[in-house]
Amino acid sequence: MQNKLVTNDDRQRFIYFPSLSSGNSRYWLLRDRHFENGTHNCTSRFYHKDYPEKFQHPAFLISAGHCPTAKKTFAEEMGLQDALVMGDSGGHQIATGAVPWDALKKKRDEIFEWLEETSDISMNLDIPPRVTYENRFQEALEISLENFRYFADKQTGKTDFVNILQVRSEGETAAWYNAVKGLPFKGWGIGSAGSIRKIMYTVALLLENGEFDKKDNQWFHYLGVTNVSYLFLLSMLQRQFNQRYHGRVKFSTDSSSPNRATIFGQYYFNVEWKKMAYMAMTFPKNGVEYDKSMPLPCELDCPACAGRTFEAVAGFDEYSYMTMTNHNMHIFQWIIENVNKIVDCPTEVMNTILPSDFIKLYNSIGEMLESDKPLNIYAKYTHLYDKLSSTYNITGDNTVMEKFFKFD
Repeated sequence: MQNKLVTNDDRQRFIYFPSLSSGNSRYWLLRDRHFENGTHNCTSRFYHKDYPEKFQHPAFLISAGHCPTAKKTFAEEMGLQDALVMGDSGGHQIATGAVPWDALKKKRDEIFEWLEETSDISMNLDIPPRVTYENRFQEALEISLENFRYFADKQTGKTDFVNILQVRSEGETAAWYNAVKGLPFKGWGIGSAGSIRKIMYTVALLLENGEFDKKDNQWFHYLGVTNVSYLFLLSMLQRQFNQRYHGRVKFSTDSSSPNRATIFGQYYFNVEWKKMAYMAMTFPKNGVEYDKSMPLPCELDCPACAGRTFEAVAGFDEYSYMTMTNHNMHIFQWIIENVNKIVDCPTEVMNTILPSDFIKLYNSIGEMLESDKPLNIYAKYTHLYDKLSSTYNITGDNTVMEKFFKFD
């Protein structure tokens, strides 16, 4: 798989997949809308080879829960030919009730074919045991397992399908894993792991059961975990696993945050490393008279902002959302690049910029990799993981927000 984000050696970095195939972003990307009247008059497709090279991010997530699965040319129309494309099967939309399972079951074959046609890597069609399936764990597991077997039988090898591990209590997580393990897929997608403790439990569970040692298992994707603390954890995991697996094991995550934030006028600016928090400016929709001649306060001089003024974001129209989304995407890139640079430093240097508990977290990963009983190492550090989770966790679960806002 030729992509600058995939190296297959000790330089491998965890991969961030922007999930921007739904909502308003889909429409300007489909139309290949360009930025206007600035230093860079270019496409808004940041994943495309024609985008300024310094800012290109050739990775993208598309979802069967939002996209027209009858249209097999969707990825081509989005201009994703040179990007690493991850497919999501629509399980999240089933969990939130946005798409009923009965409706998707009738289209299961169409969804499978769409994912194989449009994606390089893809989630299986799972039913997350939450929201509409809360307290229906066994039912969600049985439907998911039926779908996994269906996908396993139909796959041709064109797309790397991954198994799905839904994270609940440790007992239910282990029960889900034991029910679905052994199917012939290319790794794991982990859902609802919205805390450092939950992520570390899944790492220990998969290590204990030899999942990282299976040569076919290449992808380990944590769905929707892009809080700053999670970015550090993913970077630490990737670096430690590189030393053992030489880049064969690839960690990744996704989010729609760069676009979702624009609904509230949020324009990402920087990060507070000690607090593990994003910094964002907010452009209020009402009651503010902007001097539209002022240049946008972009530290990166990114293609969305270069040569442009407040006029580009003050309208709260499609162009404003497009400008903010691409800008936010590039701040994400910049933060991830700096996270990786910090994690590459000796721990004594890391300790000068990160909370000391993150050095303990980093060391616990190494200890877990060296142990033949990773779950025992996990148990040894649960107090640390709980402390980090309560102090720095902002969950990646958007289900509460989706009760009040429609993002389709």
